[in-house]
Amino acid sequence: MAPFTPVFFNEIVGGVPSLNPIWRFTPTLAPSPTLNVTSNNNFSQRALCVYSNVTFSVTKKVVGSPTTQPFDIKVDCLLDDPTDALPPITSDARGPWTLVHIAEVDEPLNVRLGNSSANHLDRRGLAWGVVGVAVVIALTFIGSDRLVWFDAALVGYLFGVIFAVFGVAYRYAVWLRRPSTAMLNRRGWDAFRQRKARNLVALPSLVTTHLLTQGFIRRRSRARWLAHQLVFWGCILAGLVTIPLTLGLFHFESVGQRADRYRVYVSRVGTLKFDAESIVGWFIFHALDVAAVLVLAGVFIFLRRRLRDPGAMAVERSGDFLALAGLFAVSVSGLFLTVSSMWLDGRFYSALNTMHALTVILGLMYLPFGKLFHIFQRPGNLGVAYYKRANDEGAPALCRRCGEPFASAQQVADLKDVLPQVGFDYSIDGGGNYQDTCPRCRRAQITLAQSVRVGGFG
Repeated sequence: MAPFTPVFFNEIVGGVPSLNPIWRFTPTLAPSPTLNVTSNNNFSQRALCVYSNVTFSVTKKVVGSPTTQPFDIKVDCLLDDPTDALPPITSDARGPWTLVHIAEVDEPLNVRLGNSSANHLDRRGLAWGVVGVAVVIALTFIGSDRLVWFDAALVGYLFGVIFAVFGVAYRYAVWLRRPSTAMLNRRGWDAFRQRKARNLVALPSLVTTHLLTQGFIRRRSRARWLAHQLVFWGCILAGLVTIPLTLGLFHFESVGQRADRYRVYVSRVGTLKFDAESIVGWFIFHALDVAAVLVLAGVFIFLRRRLRDPGAMAVERSGDFLALAGLFAVSVSGLFLTVSSMWLDGRFYSALNTMHALTVILGLMYLPFGKLFHIFQRPGNLGVAYYKRANDEGAPALCRRCGEPFASAQQVADLKDVLPQVGFDYSIDGGGNYQDTCPRCRRAQITLAQSVRVGGFG
């Protein structure tokens, strides 16, 4: 079976033509599969081959560039003879594929059999997830004095924490390797190292404004900012109480023979002493109730906005309500435990405890996959702030049409580097790139194109 010749074709996806290569080949088991291309243009992640319904893993490398891009190509059609006419390409999620033109090209291609990216796990993500789980288990064993102070009734919570840590570490590692995220992460660190002393001084202010007080939300809407603050600090307080208690890092012991006076221990180290009936004691024993009230207040503000604000309703997604429903369930079931113990003489406590544990564990398992994952993504915005500051101080990009500055030259260069990696090619025939056009000229070009299309507006 002779190898097939790689070919280019013009594809039309959703009515937009673009030049993309599609490859015909016989798969080989190469140790380092690489597709060498002469330019970083957008190309099809689909191939024609004698095999049907098989997926191959390929790494694309632009000649002369140090960067590589792994991707998968799925073979879903049959070609018995390289001399035969190519069969129609089946449609996929991106839309109909129409074959318009074919031209031979001379590019080396090495391919190995593999699984689709949807069917295999990221090795680096798995490694970070395993490391995170190992750290949690070690903290539990050491912090609880070799499980002496570990509460077996909280073992379900522990499994939830372990699952959440693994999922968050895995997804974060994968997220950091996405082209746009990897670029921002790299540029953020580069900007930080350029003026390390000044940036270290500015770090507390950035942490306060971007993470703690979230002033960027207040500038959009005071109601949204208040809701975010209530949910944020409620979740922080709940986490600071629940996770150390689950891992056995904290425990309480009575002081002497007094049943109303306690000391907080961090592993074996004694710390704060407090009276159970004092304000400090009440807050310590009811910290989770305070957290639940804060979260519920924020949830109600969010719900009011999403049910009454036309703008929020227009962009509503099911995952938004799922996150709010989860926070509501955890908070209400936790408050019911306090109601049962304080005013119902413990009636229904067992059932309520089981229901609360279930909501918390499911919430922890949902954390890596849902909307609340942005809690862990948000600190990355500190690097973006350094990147923006460096861009403001750097050379500007000049519009290719009007010659006026409109953005940072570094930002535009990074944009032109990242977009082809995610399937968007804005290069212009004859040289240049559409990203070198300022927003004002883009609007003007669209207007002129529309005028030509309809034969003028006059």
